[in-house]
Amino acid sequence: MIQGLKSAFTGEEIIRSLDARIEAKRAAIEFRRDEIRGTVQPVGDNVWQVSAEEVEDEIEDIEHSIMTLILIRDRLLPGETYLLGRKELGQAGLMPQRPERVRALDPEKEMRWVTRATR
Repeated sequence: MIQGLKSAFTGEEIIRSLDARIEAKRAAIEFRRDEIRGTVQPVGDNVWQVSAEEVEDEIEDIEHSIMTLILIRDRLLPGETYLLGRKELGQAGLMPQRPERVRALDPEKEMRWVTRATR
């Protein structure tokens, strides 16, 4: 009996993906540090304030995540093949990112409607 679906990836592919995730997280830390320093200007109309301590907690959470990714990455063998399930694919950053759908409503533009039937 087959349980679940696994995809085969080389260690090298997984390492590259983990490295990219680590770099993205490091950039997120730098952005938050810039927020604390006040060198980032908020964009948009909807802004709010949070304490610097809260942002520092976010940084600590991201640093912990980086340490976890490094722990995993450093134990992979580039030439080996690994079978990964959906959860592992997400943790390794190998799943495609869902597109962000933030549409600004334009009051000048007419709303389009679609009629659907129940399935």
